[in-house]
Amino acid sequence: MTAVVRPPRSLAPRAWIVLILLVAAALRLAALGDAPPGMTHDEADHGLTAWSIVNGARALYFPIGYGREPLYDYATAVVMRATGPTLLAARLTAVYFGLLLIAATYAWARRAFGAPVALLTAAGLAAGFWPLMTARQALRSIALPALFALAVAVFWRAMAARRPALLLFALAGGLLGLTFYTYIPARVMWLALPLLAVYEWLRRRRAGRTWRGPLLTLLVAAAVAAPLLLYLAAHPQLEVRVGELSAPLRAAAGGDFGPLLANATASLRLFTIEGDQTWRYNLPGRPFLPGPLGWLFYAGLLLAGWLAVAGL
Repeated sequence: MTAVVRPPRSLAPRAWIVLILLVAAALRLAALGDAPPGMTHDEADHGLTAWSIVNGARALYFPIGYGREPLYDYATAVVMRATGPTLLAARLTAVYFGLLLIAATYAWARRAFGAPVALLTAAGLAAGFWPLMTARQALRSIALPALFALAVAVFWRAMAARRPALLLFALAGGLLGLTFYTYIPARVMWLALPLLAVYEWLRRRRAGRTWRGPLLTLLVAAAVAAPLLLYLAAHPQLEVRVGELSAPLRAAAGGDFGPLLANATASLRLFTIEGDQTWRYNLPGRPFLPGPLGWLFYAGLLLAGWLAVAGL
């Protein structure tokens, strides 16, 4: 009787994630130079900066385009060194970060919630409108969620290790520090990691073991981000965009909370009610999570909150 050789069951999720990444790559690479059509001023700025880097320019922060963190432009310069100064080269960098986002999110979700949830999440990122759109435009914003997801995946693995994993905590810190070189929201997003550590401390009641690793992560992140932050502190006039965006906060500090509340309300509407009307960045008016996805989102928030409280 001939024995039937079956592949290990652990290969099945790996095969699926490879397939998802291949589909994601195909969706992102197809007609990349033509869709979306034309070139936005932000894409042009990124291309000019990247080509200047190829030709010798070096900076921690580029003043072009209202002020901009440099990591995306340096990554694009690597591509342009081989391809020349083309829009396709700049968008290829976005494709790379888009695929990294899917892979890193899958790695974290598989450890946190299991393979089925991780694969469903990866598939949603591969075919979802917003992840697909941002991975087809030469904009630095795509680099932030990609590196942040990678930092979270490494940090989560370190937190779950049975023995102290200081090397993983340090690696997570290095990745977290690099996010500061991608996009402005990184200056707030880093708080998610210590908050996760606090939650784990409350859930596990192991304060001594929990805090050494996360503290190392934050120290390494601070060391990596320090050159950029110190440079910006010495040259605050370079951050024109930050000055524009901070106007509601300045108004709130003066007692006028109207602009801040208006911005917060408009931001919340983006999830399930009404999205950006600008066709260059969205299907006009389309929310981030339309239809059933929105209801699943709210149900997921309620479930996550209940599980978090129950876990404490």
